[in-house]
Amino acid sequence: FNSHCTKPGASMYRRQFQESLPEVFERVVEVCDGLSPLAASALRDRSLGMVRAWSEWSTFSPQFTRGLEATLCCRGCQRPGAEPPTSAEKTTGEAVVAPQLLQRLQQWRSATDHSSLERACRLRGLPTLARAQPPKPPTAAAAKELVERLCAFETYWFEKDPPRDVV
Repeated sequence: FNSHCTKPGASMYRRQFQESLPEVFERVVEVCDGLSPLAASALRDRSLGMVRAWSEWSTFSPQFTRGLEATLCCRGCQRPGAEPPTSAEKTTGEAVVAPQLLQRLQQWRSATDHSSLERACRLRGLPTLARAQPPKPPTAAAAKELVERLCAFETYWFEKDPPRDVV
């Protein structure tokens, strides 16, 4: 692997590769949606194997690879376009949300700075919307989608690896 390669230009190649991965993984999810369940599962498993190898090799930060995994596997979680759970849902019994997760989701929902949300997505390996050509000015809808992605990340990892005091 070239994460520690000393060849000239290798770090720039890796950085550019890393910048495109969140959108590539989002595209893999879209492709999986158009495949048979068996083929989609095989593609998802192979992609996850690659993410795990990158994680073992320390090619990318753990937080970044966790975001790539969340993008691939977040079927039952919050997906962009769906409303995140609210504290009212917590009491209805329809969707029970642990207080620790609810606090994390509320933290993202209260964030208003678009550039901070975008940076948080980039650090977590989540698609940002900044790759549009030509670049579009930040909008409330774009910020909401970034929040939804961050909430999906938090929900996926909370469910997959809950804090010890929640179990």
